[in-house]
Amino acid sequence: MTAVAGLVHTEVGSDEVAVVRLDHPPANAINLETCAALAEALRSTATARAIVLTGTGRLFCGGGDLGSFLDGDSLVLETLSATAHAAVEVVGLLHSGPPVVAALNGAVAGAGVGLALSCDLRISEPGVRFIGGFGALGLSPDTGTSYFLPRTVNRSRALRLLLDPAGIGAEQALAWGLVDEIAPEGTVLEAAQTVAAALGRAPREAVVASRALVDASEPLEVHLQEEIRSLTSLAADPAVAERVRTFLAGGRR
Repeated sequence: MTAVAGLVHTEVGSDEVAVVRLDHPPANAINLETCAALAEALRSTATARAIVLTGTGRLFCGGGDLGSFLDGDSLVLETLSATAHAAVEVVGLLHSGPPVVAALNGAVAGAGVGLALSCDLRISEPGVRFIGGFGALGLSPDTGTSYFLPRTVNRSRALRLLLDPAGIGAEQALAWGLVDEIAPEGTVLEAAQTVAAALGRAPREAVVASRALVDASEPLEVHLQEEIRSLTSLAADPAVAERVRTFLAGGRR
């Protein structure tokens, strides 16, 4: 296992699935250093077939490292803004490389919600709780939360999670679509690795193009044309024709 700045660890298995693990006790909170370490880890694993993002300890990610934003009784807006911008880079890396599955080993709070939703799929421990936390602090969401959350659940549920300090548990998160699966206690990492390995079989170009189309927000007519452009662009690769021939011959690749 390789440490990255002491805050994030990476490991690539024989199946070419990389595990990227936040390790910033006690809450795996997000600050400038954590964002830099996470970005470096994601760049270093960009050639993996797939990535599993998880946390160390009892929390997946407890949100922003609030203490790092304070100077006495005042918030240092420059630090807050710089951290939010650094988190944007992390979200971009999660969303532009190999497929990413979040293994939610514990509570997901604040900016951690955006971090989890930036992943393509989420698998949860039974005791996980999602807590927006922004409203209680008088803040609005960051780390992609306001983009991904209403696209994952409906508007009212998004606002409830952002503003209600009680949050929701794993079963409700599953019902809402915030998580895709609840793994038995103690097996979330293994379950996420299995799913990531399956997603990682797709060629990288197909992953990137499919993700872009699913996330697009232009009008339907424009989107339909973009679908065709993406499809024909990918189909120009001779490897696609080979896969089609293999499929029609009854094989799999």
